[in-house]
Amino acid sequence: MNRNQQSFELWEQGKKEEAIQLLFEEIEEHPADADAYINLGSMFMMMEKYEDAAAIFATASEKSPDNTEVIYCFASLYYEQGQYEVAIKQYEKVIALKPEQEALADANFMIGMSYQGMGDYNRALVYVLRATELSPEVTDFNLSAGDILMSLEQFDQAKQYYDLAIQHEPDHQGAYFKRGLMAFILDEADSEVYFKKASELDPEMYQEQLKQLKEIESFIQAQSKK
Repeated sequence: MNRNQQSFELWEQGKKEEAIQLLFEEIEEHPADADAYINLGSMFMMMEKYEDAAAIFATASEKSPDNTEVIYCFASLYYEQGQYEVAIKQYEKVIALKPEQEALADANFMIGMSYQGMGDYNRALVYVLRATELSPEVTDFNLSAGDILMSLEQFDQAKQYYDLAIQHEPDHQGAYFKRGLMAFILDEADSEVYFKKASELDPEMYQEQLKQLKEIESFIQAQSKK
């Protein structure tokens, strides 16, 4: 077992300082080991020590400027801090390096999430849909596409992506609830079927989600009175 693996075992055991020290030792002995930098920076991110994480990723970037994993981690660091414009530029660097399809899909998705964070839902949709085209089986991509379309009040299109999420992950509680929500908004007869399934999968979560349903029902009733 190498130090990278050992460090994560220590981390999972709650021995964070020991895990970090082990990675520093790995970097000292093998300064070209990108994995050690990525793991160390990621641990600092999880501890919300963003300046330390940035320093580690910057060093890794100097040593391996075309390493897509390092650039992606740097982008994610900015995203976590709400620096969406800077994050987008980093994710675009990943795309420009033409990585494998999974990484390409992830980068497009995160650009979409960054635009969503900035409140630009139309641009967000473009990139999230691109991610769904590259990796149509990823539930999070389909759910996010549905969520953005719902925000844009494109309910018919939104339900198609919730259907895809259910198709690829048949026991996803949130996908059933959101699909039921679309059926409810569109006044379709089968909304209760989806809500019933959502309730069966996670009764406690469903009770929380009912608040959202009641808010939407009140909004629809108010609109109909105008």
